[in-house]
Amino acid sequence: MPHGRLGAMSDVLSAEELEERLKKLPEWELVSGAIERTSDLATVVEAMAVANTLADLADEANPHPHIDNRWTKVRLAPAPHSAGWITAQDTEMAQRVDRA
Repeated sequence: MPHGRLGAMSDVLSAEELEERLKKLPEWELVSGAIERTSDLATVVEAMAVANTLADLADEANPHPHIDNRWTKVRLAPAPHSAGWITAQDTEMAQRVDRA
């Protein structure tokens, strides 16, 4: 995990801020420097519907997350490429996903 704040964006989260935000996002976990959520659905059709909903949310917010659909599993990981680390925008996207 990085030390302190990285990247040029002012909304990059410190390790402590991220830990606090993840407490409010129990379905999400920190994996390889990004937050991600994996959902295991009953059918491929349900998984595709979830992936399409996630795509609509991502398009509205423009955070360019990674959406991976494998049979009945859908994984979403907001990608903090430009910031260099997880931002407030990434955790806000996670909250929107949880409400969808």
